[in-house]
Amino acid sequence: MWIKSSKQVVITGKWALLTIFLLAQTAMPEENSDKILLRLVNGSQKIELDRGALEALPQTRFETETIWTDRILAFSGPTLMSVLELAGIAGQPVVATAVNAYEARIPVDLIEEDAPIIATRMNGEAFGRRQKGPLWIVFPFDRDRRFQSEKVFSSSVWQLIHLRPVGD
Repeated sequence: MWIKSSKQVVITGKWALLTIFLLAQTAMPEENSDKILLRLVNGSQKIELDRGALEALPQTRFETETIWTDRILAFSGPTLMSVLELAGIAGQPVVATAVNAYEARIPVDLIEEDAPIIATRMNGEAFGRRQKGPLWIVFPFDRDRRFQSEKVFSSSVWQLIHLRPVGD
């Protein structure tokens, strides 16, 4: 018989609500301050940073358009250099790894005092994986033509989870 009992419909309804809830959770920015967002490794030294630790560092903010977005956005977060200094790996090329295992080797000449940043906020708000977050290495692409090269674009790792020196 093709008619479902009311009990089956209620169960189906609960599963539908659970599915909607879970989908909403994945779309929401990850504001949980105690969740580890970034791991840095330098030999035997391992540092884990949550949102609070990243946002406690001096913040840099700039507006830029990217090749992945359709308008100018404001990005803010600590500079990559300041984060690398925490692990004692400033002044070295680093490997940045994304959640999907994409890796980019970022040469020293791309890591400056004020750029790139590890963006923790976009337009003042934390952003989730669907928006390339919660961490994204962003350069001020509009500031100078030197930030508009394939080397820079490939170093702009979104959904960043791990940094280590080349060779580690």
